[in-house]
Amino acid sequence: MHTINECNKINELDKINKFDKINELDKNENKDKSKIKLIYRVEKEGLCNLFGIEFVKVNKLNIKLNVNEHKAELKQWYILKEGDNIIEMNIIKPIKNLEYMFYNCDCLINIEQLYNLDIIYCNNFSYMFYGCSSLKNIKSLEKWNVSNGKNFSHMFNGCSSLSDISSLLNWNVSNGNNFSYMFYGCKSLSNISSLENWNVSNANNFSYMFYGCKSLSDISSLKNWNISNKIGLSECPSSSDFILIPANFSYMFYGCSSLSDISSLEWSVANGNNYSFMFYGCKSLSNISSLENWNVSNSNNFSFMFYECSSLSNISSLKNWNVSNGKDFSNMFYGCKSLSNISFLENWNISKGAKFTDIFFGCPILTDKILLKNKNKSQFPYSMLKNQKNQKIGKKFFGFI
Repeated sequence: MHTINECNKINELDKINKFDKINELDKNENKDKSKIKLIYRVEKEGLCNLFGIEFVKVNKLNIKLNVNEHKAELKQWYILKEGDNIIEMNIIKPIKNLEYMFYNCDCLINIEQLYNLDIIYCNNFSYMFYGCSSLKNIKSLEKWNVSNGKNFSHMFNGCSSLSDISSLLNWNVSNGNNFSYMFYGCKSLSNISSLENWNVSNANNFSYMFYGCKSLSDISSLKNWNISNKIGLSECPSSSDFILIPANFSYMFYGCSSLSDISSLEWSVANGNNYSFMFYGCKSLSNISSLENWNVSNSNNFSFMFYECSSLSNISSLKNWNVSNGKDFSNMFYGCKSLSNISFLENWNISKGAKFTDIFFGCPILTDKILLKNKNKSQFPYSMLKNQKNQKIGKKFFGFI
């Protein structure tokens, strides 16, 4: 296997532009074919993982690969050039791992012939189309059986031209446990209704999932997502006893600047342990009433959760949040310049809180607060000091006692 840097050193093959010369190289009887695992034509650094594939046809170029001595962990790489279309593939056995298959193939446009790829045994789709910034059409994935897939992280990360994911409508992702970074940076993606019936009940990592999807304004399709991942305890006397699997929601909607309505997120999030940066930079977000019944008691990190949510003016829905295990509240409402009332938070139990830096910094019309300064010029809400227990914590943190 060659790295990208090593690929740059293969000048002899880099300079070959005519298909007949490549065929001539293949036919050279003096060449040990068992050692010819790849043919590189490097014009753009777009790596294609060809593990488990003995033959691939790119445009008019036939690429034969030696797979006889491959071990399970061994990968083969081919560099796709600008405008290349994968026309044909011959798979010698069902593939179990598709990670990095088209990593950084930024000129990859057409993946039509992937529709018949035998992926029924595949459990890893991570980084598969990472950095495929020209990819717009993924209809060929419509009938893929991904039921054994466990890792979907970074699958479409950086697919900035991808706007239609309707072909994922019938995907069975019930075994998936990692969806982190899946649509990271898909800035053209505005409709995710095809995800409505996804069964994500086994997942515990949703971090960065829609990070930077700045065109995304409607997430109502996520309303019925069951994200309360838990394991039943068969040895317990009651079948209702279970252990919650900690879930990570950090950065999930980071930078979704068009997102204004999250009324659909009436999720059961009792297993959530990290909400940091979750709605960071969602500057159009004005209504968070759907979060009213969120059970956040298992979380210790709320930092930057609503950072720069400049349209957010009402946080009364957070009134009954149990944040007793919270340790980091720093920058939680930083830059929420429309926020004027935080009296709803006066009964929050922040006894375990250790970080409150700039929690309400940049909230110019917030009247229910006093400015308490330490070396970081942080701000702390007066209403949260009304509670006797919170008074001691807040004043101690800001050097008043």
